[in-house]
Amino acid sequence: MQSDNRMPINGRPKMSSNDQEILRSRLFDFGVLNEFYDSASPLETSILSSATSLYEFFHSNGYMIRRSEWELKGIYPGPRSYRGWVYAFYGEQDSPIYVGETGQQFTKRFNQHKKQLWWQGWERVKVLPCPNQTMRKVFESLIGLAGGYSANIMQPTGEDNILNDVILSLILLGNETCAKPTFPNQMILDQANQLQYEVEALGSLDKSSGN
Repeated sequence: MQSDNRMPINGRPKMSSNDQEILRSRLFDFGVLNEFYDSASPLETSILSSATSLYEFFHSNGYMIRRSEWELKGIYPGPRSYRGWVYAFYGEQDSPIYVGETGQQFTKRFNQHKKQLWWQGWERVKVLPCPNQTMRKVFESLIGLAGGYSANIMQPTGEDNILNDVILSLILLGNETCAKPTFPNQMILDQANQLQYEVEALGSLDKSSGN
């Protein structure tokens, strides 16, 4: 593990939000960031690949509830009473609307959503049992990254340049040794290759079992 970066000793002049945007724009226009974007690519690819895999796991294993079942209370007592869920709402033609998590019963959490503007537009919801809060947060963030849910204004988006703002901020703030941002690319590449192998292996297993 590399040594920790330290803040620059003399600091940097205070910058307003507008000044920061101007500097970011100049760095982008002059091509200064290209090498960093290229270096960040394996890490971004790994994040997006993990998000996609978790998204597929969620949809392959989660329980689907239709709106008619919800409104008629046609849900079995077991799932209704269970606590700890990740969930995602979908509208017409499976358009992604909202992804969330709760430590409560999902019926209680859904009732809290009824005041939201998007509530009237959902057709079905997928729910996945997940008692551990940390894992629920992981699922929520990565499913949101992969799915692009329209009502989650605080969720990250799935563009190829998801680390751009972090890289820009590191360059603008600097550090004590003037070191450039670095990326654990070989480690990330190894993990991505292993993940791809596991995904392909699961796909082969599904085919052989007739699913």
